[in-house]
Parts: sequence; structure tokens; C-alpha cells
Amino acid sequence: MRQIAKTTLTLCASLWVGFAGAQASYPDKPITVIVPFPPGIVDGYARLVANKAGTILGQPMVIRNQAGAGQRIGTDALAKSPKDG
Repeated sequence: MRQIAKTTLTLCASLWVGFAGAQASYPDKPITVIVPFPPGIVDGYARLVANKAGTILGQPMVIRNQAGAGQRIGTDALAKSPKDG
């Protein structure tokens, strides 16, 4: 019984590794960051973080400022943006 469990676990692990290797590296395109504030202090911090994160992820990060209506415009833009993973 123990040998069957061990064999099953090994088989499942090998299948999982095979699927993981078939995936493309993520992210595979530029990342858009929506900042719901006008250019200024928050925008500066977002650009600093995006610069470092873009270096780590290997993809450029684009900052979009969408200010107005108490951050509702930026939040709405984020909610309506295409889901890409």
C-alpha cells in the first residue's frame, strides 16, 4: 500500500512539473499601473516602485495617472481594464 501511494505521488509531481515548464514566462508584455492621483508626490513614489519592479520582472511598467472624483475615475478604469492574468 505504501509503495502505491509513493508511486502515485511521484507520478503526480512529475505531471505537475511538466505543466509548469510549458507555461510562458509571466509577465510577457508591458505592465500598466493606474495611479488614481494627479502627478505629484504619489505619482513620484509610484514611478520609483514601478522602476524597481520593472527591473525585477524584466518588463517595462507604464504609469497612467487618472485623477478626479476622489479617486473614482482611476478605480473605475482599473475595474474596467481587460483581465490579463
